[in-house]
Amino acid sequence: MSETELKGLRVLVIDDNVDTAEAIALLLADAGAETSVATDATDVAARVLAFDPGMVLLDLSLPTVDGYEGCRAIRALEGLQPYIVAVTGWDGAEHVWRCRQAGFDLHLTKPVAAELLVEHAHLALRRSAQRQG
Repeated sequence: MSETELKGLRVLVIDDNVDTAEAIALLLADAGAETSVATDATDVAARVLAFDPGMVLLDLSLPTVDGYEGCRAIRALEGLQPYIVAVTGWDGAEHVWRCRQAGFDLHLTKPVAAELLVEHAHLALRRSAQRQG
């Protein structure tokens, strides 16, 4: 993986498991992405406005504000439409459906292979470039 492979992509990782959040952020940072980590979705809209990520990796099971509510808060922001991925231990058709209803672009079940995260980061980078160009 090249250190500049994901250059220009900002990724916000939100997971209450600090080790998981930091490992994902490190993986994407090693590929050139700029990353930010949070352990809950409280004030997620303010974080997205401040960081302007092209991709948000959001756990569903979070304290205070769950991932579904966090995703809806991001989607309610004017002009910002990051690629939002649920990265969760919750599997099954019901959770996939609820993710779609909340506005997620994708539902991935933990553990997620590094290659799959990088593949979707590339999609987010292309999507960001299309919006800017």
